[in-house]
Amino acid sequence: RAQGDPSIVTALVIFLLFCAALAVLHRLRHHPLASPERLRKALHLLTGTTAFAFPVLFDSTGPVWVLVAAIVVLLVARRHNAVTGGVTRARAGVGELWMPIAIGTLFQLTRGQPPMFYALPLFFLVFADSFAALVGTQFGAHRYGSKSIEGTVTFFTVALLASLAVLPPDAAIVLALAATALEHVSWRGLDNLAVPLGSYFALVLQATG
Repeated sequence: RAQGDPSIVTALVIFLLFCAALAVLHRLRHHPLASPERLRKALHLLTGTTAFAFPVLFDSTGPVWVLVAAIVVLLVARRHNAVTGGVTRARAGVGELWMPIAIGTLFQLTRGQPPMFYALPLFFLVFADSFAALVGTQFGAHRYGSKSIEGTVTFFTVALLASLAVLPPDAAIVLALAATALEHVSWRGLDNLAVPLGSYFALVLQATG
């Protein structure tokens, strides 16, 4: 990167890798163990895990927003494929579009702040949500709407353990409860936006309160 400036080439490489991941998941759609939900969650994990490296890869927000815009355009264009379309039609949501927007916004908001302000809300989005979906799908016997008590408890547990790694116990409990509440009230894929951004603002309120 010339003179420390963020490189658009980095964003292009990540976008091409994202395209390759979509292509691989598309080819896996007929695998006996594949399902629209599993493919969607695989894409969710891949996208979110890559985003953890953004503070290291990018010195400014410009290339990140270029990457976000490119991914959103691609996903809109592929709304009817097996990876991004099947679950979207079933849930009548646009969660896969909210996720890159939420990541870009979180990256923008946390510039110059301690790493946990970016990493912790992103962890909730990527891992607490994914584990909750896995448990809810496999073991969710007590359902309310499209969610389950088992999935909600899993989300809270994962969020709490992550919060305890960087926050005092009382602050960790409050933040985990806030994130879980946001996930609980979010429908039609809006949790991909509400959980990371709402958790960020809850974290800011705790830090300044």
